[in-house]
Amino acid sequence: MDAVLIAVIVVAVIVVLAVIAIAARRSSHRRRVAKAEDLRQQAMLREAEAKQREAGAATAAADAKQAEADAAAKSLQADRLQADAAAARKDVDEQFERAAKIDPRVDHKDSRTSTDERQAGAHRRDTEKVDRQ
Repeated sequence: MDAVLIAVIVVAVIVVLAVIAIAARRSSHRRRVAKAEDLRQQAMLREAEAKQREAGAATAAADAKQAEADAAAKSLQADRLQADAAAARKDVDEQFERAAKIDPRVDHKDSRTSTDERQAGAHRRDTEKVDRQ
């Protein structure tokens, strides 16, 4: 073979290989672009889901804070009611004590008798007195 012919064949092979390489590179480039677009579309869908979850979490947090505020208000209300009940109980106990102090049927010398027992006894005697009348 002639040297010129060999040179032409070598150049032709190099040109064919270069064309194949360029085509492969373009094909790879298109595949990567398509893959990137696909990934972006999936990310946008997942972003919408993430935003919905974030909104749900924010709503749940707001509900929890509202529930805490409601619970605190109920606790304050319960404390007020307990204080009112304690004051009412104290008033009733004092009234029983006043009644026991002026009632001649109550033995004031018996220090072992508790206020509750004296009050209950005075109440029973008062009830029996009313029943007899």
